[in-house]
Amino acid sequence: MLKVAYTSDEIEQIRKTVKGKGYRITNSLNKNIAKEWYCMKQIIIIVGTIVIIFIAAMTIVSVESKDLRTDELNRAVSASIKKTVSDSQIENQSIILSDKEMVAYFIQLLSVNMKGKGNVTVEVYDADYKEGLLSVAVTEKFKYVNGKNGEITVRKSAIAE
Repeated sequence: MLKVAYTSDEIEQIRKTVKGKGYRITNSLNKNIAKEWYCMKQIIIIVGTIVIIFIAAMTIVSVESKDLRTDELNRAVSASIKKTVSDSQIENQSIILSDKEMVAYFIQLLSVNMKGKGNVTVEVYDADYKEGLLSVAVTEKFKYVNGKNGEITVRKSAIAE
């Protein structure tokens, strides 16, 4: 009778018996385990690579998001403050007749120039519509793609020439 399944002790006993006689004994169970281990190893490597690529992509997207928002906020504040100060110095204009109206005009221009979604806070340090002076700090609070909160602050001042 031919026995198909052997224990590891029986395999060792057979190897000792035929050692040096030119026979080669292999254990098909060990081959199957090796094949399964190889497949699992490949799956683990592929999943690990995908996770690393995903984390790297999320990091790049977050950094780019902050850079884009910083550029947009900087550009919007600069354009709004220049237009506000220059418009306040026009002779016989009826838009800006007080410091509060100057700040309101700046906020209106800023909201038109901003296209991003975020909570914007404007802090006015100084405003003088007669002299054409405006100094503000604008803070934008937003959420990154991964759900974390971000904050950007831009401070600008302008004086009419």
